[in-house]
Amino acid sequence: MSLSKAIYKILSTETDLIAETSTRIFPSVVPQNVDYPALMYEINSQDPIYVKDRRHTKTEAHIVIGVHGKTYADVQNVSEIVIATLEKYKDATDFANPETGISGTPDTGGCSIVEGYWIQEIFFDNSFDLFDEKLRVFEKYIEFDVRFLNNPSSMGAYGWFPVDIKGLMSTSETASPPTPPTSNSDKVRLWYDGSGATTLNVSSGDSSAPYYNTDGYLKFQEADGSGASIGSASAIEFTNGCTLFFVFQEDVIASDFYLYLTSEGTSGSENQIYFRRESTASQSFIYIRLNGTQKLLKGGISTPDFSNKCYLAISWGNSSDEDGEWELIDPNDSTYFNKNFYNSYSQAGGGNFKFQNFGIGADGTDSSLRLYESVIFNKKLTFGGGQYNRIKDYLLNKHNL
Repeated sequence: MSLSKAIYKILSTETDLIAETSTRIFPSVVPQNVDYPALMYEINSQDPIYVKDRRHTKTEAHIVIGVHGKTYADVQNVSEIVIATLEKYKDATDFANPETGISGTPDTGGCSIVEGYWIQEIFFDNSFDLFDEKLRVFEKYIEFDVRFLNNPSSMGAYGWFPVDIKGLMSTSETASPPTPPTSNSDKVRLWYDGSGATTLNVSSGDSSAPYYNTDGYLKFQEADGSGASIGSASAIEFTNGCTLFFVFQEDVIASDFYLYLTSEGTSGSENQIYFRRESTASQSFIYIRLNGTQKLLKGGISTPDFSNKCYLAISWGNSSDEDGEWELIDPNDSTYFNKNFYNSYSQAGGGNFKFQNFGIGADGTDSSLRLYESVIFNKKLTFGGGQYNRIKDYLLNKHNL
């Protein structure tokens, strides 16, 4: 994902600008033989900020907008519109309409979400005029500094569900504007994708919706001890593979439990990721179920009981690439605190993974899961690779793991 997509989105949806340039907004260079005026945009630099050995959540980028026109007056007029559009940019779209892909609510820390980028501020830097003798075209180049917050949505994630941002959740499916949770008793019935898009927004209209907790997690448990869930109406199949990241913790009443991170449908009979605890044997187990066939990833006395906040990542290929990797990090368990220990697994006939719910619908088990955050990619990432490590480091640093 590139910041240029966000800049293009802002420019191409400004009605005054489109009235002057139509769709003539191009990356890096204006093609020959086009009508004027026309715009060019490019990312001149993008500088991450580091604090000691950690990358800060904020990045500053320098962008350049080139305005090209046959007359000096046209260039100056369009340039004024560009500056008015970008300088101190704040989107006015209400969060009640997140499907636009742009939202600006107080719960996002004053950021506007544009194409997955959480833009905090855009500053006008400077501008200068030129004239192209060969093309006989007037030009004005306008420079801006853009500050945005790094997060999984700006790192190319298909879906990002952070529970600590209340503005991405609602206790009602129908209220406009939505009603963010405020106390531990609030049930979350609508959960938006952190990118502001609708590709993987999940909602639950039944009584088994999870509880919001002010400590920044959703509790997947009903009053009777059975599981709760929140999910989409139908399963989403990842035909190109997938990688799923979770930060979670058990919150269990019974000594024996089933903890479901994901499940396909209320029955959970086809695709699942879940944990099981058997108190009589003092053993814990980690499972993934693909198309109804269960695969044991880890089991035994040494497996964590998930009483600490844990990090889990699981990748999977597709029907022609039926293997994957998983990594579990429990900073309070000597066996699982290694932050670079990847485990391979495979399963013939597993096919494509399907996502539908976080947690599980009421199934009679006496269990509860605390879900702090989840990131989903609709492709198989290489564990230890750059994209995987950026998401991993983000989650580990954010949750002090």
